[in-house]
Amino acid sequence: MSAETDWGGAPSVLRMILGRQLEELRTRAGLTFEQAGEAIGVSHSTIRRMEAAKVARLRLPDVEKLLQVYGVSDQQEIETFLKSAREANKRGWWHTYRDVLPDWFAAYLNLEQAALQIRAYEAQFVHGLLQTEAYARALLGAGNPHAATEATERRVALRMRRQELLTREKPPRLWVVMDETVLRWPVGGPNVMRAQIDHLIELNRLPHVTVQLMPFRNG
Repeated sequence: MSAETDWGGAPSVLRMILGRQLEELRTRAGLTFEQAGEAIGVSHSTIRRMEAAKVARLRLPDVEKLLQVYGVSDQQEIETFLKSAREANKRGWWHTYRDVLPDWFAAYLNLEQAALQIRAYEAQFVHGLLQTEAYARALLGAGNPHAATEATERRVALRMRRQELLTREKPPRLWVVMDETVLRWPVGGPNVMRAQIDHLIELNRLPHVTVQLMPFRNG
């Protein structure tokens, strides 16, 4: 998947953007990591981690001091930056699913929720943002048949929650190309597949969603 992002609402993406802005301000001020850290009483490695978005939270007092050290004197500009830092420190809704959510996928969800445009190619299964609940349940159950029913249902609920971004006020532009195999693979049986295909047709009518099929004859 490739994604173009903006402020969008995903905390880790916000930290990346704010970290880049702090780096630009430090560079413009002509300060090294060591000098910036010494100016606010932290180590140079802390400054590096802040700029690389490798901190769990941005400490607001440190951020405010850095802005002042870097020559930002406009109080409105400082308040705007601090407001963004507060947003970046908030946990995403997916944190409540941490019992069934791998760390690497949490990072993926951060980017997915902040995306302006999402493009994907699927060779075997319907894209997660386009799956019906019954299709998702059948697919997740088949992929991990020994998982507890409760865990499977939690994963299904997580997948359904992800799809809410398609109906929010400012949804991303979603463009998914799928191999014909996706429609031939009998996930969950005929009834589930029929409902899933109907669902794809309905979603494809949304102005911000494009679903295309790559037929076998194209090689």
